[in-house]
Parts: sequence; C-alpha cells; structure tokens
Amino acid sequence: PIVTDARKVTPILKWVVKQMEERYERMAVCGVRNIQDYNERMKQHPEYEAMPFIVVVISSALVAAILRYFGIN
Repeated sequence: PIVTDARKVTPILKWVVKQMEERYERMAVCGVRNIQDYNERMKQHPEYEAMPFIVVVISSALVAAILRYFGIN
C-alpha cells in the first residue's frame, strides 16, 4: 500500500521489521543467506511457499512529514 499519513507509518514499519526477522530466522534454519537461495531450496519442498521480495520506499516528503508529526525539525 502507499502510505502518506505519518501516523500510519509506525505500525507499517513495525510489520516490515517483524517480516524481516521472521525471514532471517527461516533462512537461517534452511542454511541460506538470501531469498534467491531460499526459494531455490524450497523448490525441493513443494509444501512450502516461495518467499516474495518486499520493497519499501520511503520518500523524503514522507520523512519530512514524520519529522513534523513528531515535532523534530
């Protein structure tokens, strides 16, 4: 989703961090270091789903809105 409201950024970034931590754990258990290797390994185990990429883009305008929201100049 595209988020332009600074108040909604914190829960979304927390979700992103949670996803990253869960993904790192899954990759560590599988003995791989990146999504490509994880997905290659999962081809051998069709009961597991491939791990899609997550892209987060934070514009300078959103950063400025967040800083204003928290009263940081």
